[in-house]
Amino acid sequence: MTVVDCSFVPCSRPAVLGSGNAPASPAIPPGGPGLTGPDRIRAASGWPALASAAAAVASLASVLHPGGYCYLICFSDRQPGTSGPRRVRQDELRAAFRHGWTIVSIEAAAFDLNRAGLGIPSAQAWLAVIERISQD
Repeated sequence: MTVVDCSFVPCSRPAVLGSGNAPASPAIPPGGPGLTGPDRIRAASGWPALASAAAAVASLASVLHPGGYCYLICFSDRQPGTSGPRRVRQDELRAAFRHGWTIVSIEAAAFDLNRAGLGIPSAQAWLAVIERISQD
């Protein structure tokens, strides 16, 4: 099984993880007939603005073959306040993954924060399990 870690920050493509947390390869083969893509993608950090959500989903779809799963954790709109990363609503996630994907679950979760001075130990998040179902 191949697992990919990625973050929604500007980069060429997510890296396949080898042993430990060091990237083993700078590129991932795309899924498709005769090619092997990853079975699982772990995506964390900030979910892009709505204008970029389609590009983020297309990037994930370009490397995850049908039958593979994306495990996505992002900051939640349940987090009070306005400082920090953009908060994401469940309906935004559902809309972004409506074509070629099945939302298996979206559950309340939290990011543990370890930065001094934030004044809070954790931030509210959504943990989504999303299955790639077609090659749209």
